[in-house]
Amino acid sequence: MKTNKNRTILGSALILGVCLGVIGIYIISNQTIVQTVLHGQETTLNQEPTVPLYPVEAFFASPDVIFYHLAPDGENLLFLSPVNGINNVFRRHINTGEVYQLTFEEEQSILHFNLKGDTVLFLQDQFGDQSFNIFRMNEDGTSTNLTPYPVHAWISNMLESSEEEILIGMNREDPLSNNIYRLNVLTGEIVLVAPDAWGLIFDNAGVPRILSQGESLIGMTISHRYNADDDFEIVMNVGFKDVFLPQFFDTTNTYMYALSNIGRETTAVVRIDPATGAELEVLFEHERVDANLIRGFNPGTIAGFQYTEDYLNRIHIKDLCEVRYLMQMQAEAHFSDGEIVSILRNTSSNRNIAIVWVGSDVCRGRQYFFNKENDTMTLLVDFNSTNPGHMAPMTSIRYTARDGLEIQGYLTIPVGVEPYNLPVVVLPHGGPWFRDHWEFNEEVQFLANRGYAVFQPNFRGSDGFGRSFLEAGSRQWGLSIQDDITDGVLWLIEQGIADPNRVAIFGSSFGGYAALAGATFTPELFAAAISMVGISNIFTFLESIPPWWEEGREMFYHRVGHPVYDYDLFKATSPLFHAEQINIPLFIAHGANDPITTLAESVQIVQALDALGVEVEFMVRWDEGHGFFIPQNRIEFYSVLEAFLAEHLGGRTSNRLEDLNYTQTLEEVLEVSQCC
Repeated sequence: MKTNKNRTILGSALILGVCLGVIGIYIISNQTIVQTVLHGQETTLNQEPTVPLYPVEAFFASPDVIFYHLAPDGENLLFLSPVNGINNVFRRHINTGEVYQLTFEEEQSILHFNLKGDTVLFLQDQFGDQSFNIFRMNEDGTSTNLTPYPVHAWISNMLESSEEEILIGMNREDPLSNNIYRLNVLTGEIVLVAPDAWGLIFDNAGVPRILSQGESLIGMTISHRYNADDDFEIVMNVGFKDVFLPQFFDTTNTYMYALSNIGRETTAVVRIDPATGAELEVLFEHERVDANLIRGFNPGTIAGFQYTEDYLNRIHIKDLCEVRYLMQMQAEAHFSDGEIVSILRNTSSNRNIAIVWVGSDVCRGRQYFFNKENDTMTLLVDFNSTNPGHMAPMTSIRYTARDGLEIQGYLTIPVGVEPYNLPVVVLPHGGPWFRDHWEFNEEVQFLANRGYAVFQPNFRGSDGFGRSFLEAGSRQWGLSIQDDITDGVLWLIEQGIADPNRVAIFGSSFGGYAALAGATFTPELFAAAISMVGISNIFTFLESIPPWWEEGREMFYHRVGHPVYDYDLFKATSPLFHAEQINIPLFIAHGANDPITTLAESVQIVQALDALGVEVEFMVRWDEGHGFFIPQNRIEFYSVLEAFLAEHLGGRTSNRLEDLNYTQTLEEVLEVSQCC
C-alpha cells in the first residue's frame, strides 16, 4: 500500500468565514486588529502578503555562526559553525579577526559546548537518541569521550572553585537513576559524589551545601550541611505538585535564594534559611504568573526578576548588583524599546566586556561586543536571514474557554493582509507542561510568510501560569485541553479572523498529539492536520518513556493518567482507537531514533489508517530523534509542509507536492524500522 496519492514520504535520516453585520474593532493586548465587514456587501480585501516569499532555507538552514561565547580572557570568541553540514567549534580573536577551527567532527554535530579554563567540553548524542556523552577537545583537534558509556549524561555544575573538575549527572550505574559525579576534565577520572541526585548547590566558598535527591518530576528531598566534612541532613520533602528550586547562596553564605510556590498559587523568588527550609522573605511574586530571577555578575547577588504574562517583563534591581544593573541600563540605551536586550553571563573577568543579545518577535536576534568602559556596541553577528520589516508581529490574545477559564495565547497575522477570513494554522505547543512566549519563532514566521494567520494557545496544563492552571490540565489530554484549542479556533471564527473552511492544526510531541486529536475528535473544524513526533496511543507512549524519565512515572500517572485505573480514559482519548473518524488530509513525520515518543507512535496510526484505506503523507528520517534538527532534514520537512498546506488551505508555496520525491511504502518503513 502507498499512502496519499500512492506515496509515503520517507527520508534517509529532528515546539474560519463568518457572518458579521457591523464594522468591528477588536483590541487585543494594546494592539488593534481592524475588521472591515459591511452590511450585506461583498468587500474586496487583500489576502496576499505584501512581502517577498522567502525560500524555506531562509528560515531553517543552519546559520554560519551559532552564538558567540566570550572567553574569560576577553580577547577571544568561541562559536559553532557548520563544516559540510556538521557543527564544529571555532575560535575568533577579537582584535585581529583571525578564525581557527578547534574541533573536527565529521559525522555528528556538536550540540552545545562549555569552557573549563582553556578546555573545550561539548555534548553529542547518536543521531537524536538523546544518549548524550561529554567530550573534551584535545590540542591536536581530536576529541576524547569522557563518559564512554551508553548513558544520558549532562553537565551539572562547572565548579568555578576548581581548575580541572566539574560536576556531571549520569545514569551509568542504573539506567533508571541519575547520579552526580566529579569529573576531572584533564585526566578523565570520575568519582561518585551523590547517588540518586539531580543537583548540588555550592556556597560562594565552593563548599557543596545543598543536595537535591529524588526526581523533580515526582518529588525531591532537600538536604543541607554547613561544612564539606559534615553529613547532609534532610531539611524538607517536596512533592511534584509543589515547586522548590534552590538557586544560590547570598554574599555571606548565610541564606539561600530559591524559587518556590509552596503555600501560594504562583512561583515566587524567596530567601530561605538553608538549615531549616524556612521561608524568611518573599523577594518577588506575581499574582497571575510564575516568576524567575536574574543573577548578578558578583557571587551571591541578584540583578533582578522576570516574568511573562503577555510579554516578557523584567524588573532590575540597582542596589543588590550595581555592576550588572549599570551594564544593563547602559546596553539598553543603544537599542529601541521594542527589543529585548540580554547581557550574557559569559563576561570578561574584569566585567568590562560582555556579549549582548538583542531580538524581538520579528528579529531572530543579533549579538554585539559591548565595551562598557568605552560605551561601544560592535555588531558581531546578525542571525536574521530575513528582513525583520517583512516579519509578522506576534500579538498576545485572551479568550474564554467553554467552562469559563481564561486562556492566553498568541496570534500572528501575515504582513499586509486584512485580519478577516484568513487561512489559519493552529500551533499547539509541546510538553504539555510548557508555554509559548512572545519571541521570534521560525515556524510562526515561516507560516505567516506563506499567508497563514498563526494561533498559539497556552491551553490549561501549560506551565508558567500558576499551580491551579497547571493542575487544570491533569488527566485532560483530548478533553479540556483539546477543548481549549477548539474554543480558541471558534473564537477566531467568531471574531471574523479565521475562514472556517481553511484551518489546519500542526504540532510536535504533545502538539503532535493535539493535532491527531483534532483530526480525530473534531475533524469538521480542520481542513488538514500535521503531526511531528506525535503521540497516537497513550498506552504505548507511557510504556516506552526513556529510562531517565522512569522516576517521574508517578507524575505522568497523575497528570496524564494510569494505564490500568484510567483504561477507559486512555481508550477514549487515544487517536489510534478512533482512526475511523479521521477524514481530513494528514501529514505525519517522525525521527526513527526518538526515545521520547518512539517511531511506533506514528507507525501505529499510519497502519490503522492504511487498513481503513485512508491516505496519509508520511515522512521518516533515520538520523533524527525527537524532532528534526539536521538542517537538510528540516528544509525537506518544511518544503513538504508548505506544499501540503498550500494544497489544502491555499496559501503561498515555493514547492508542489508532486515535485517532492520522498516516496516509500509503509511496508518498506516497517521492514527498515522493525518497530511494530
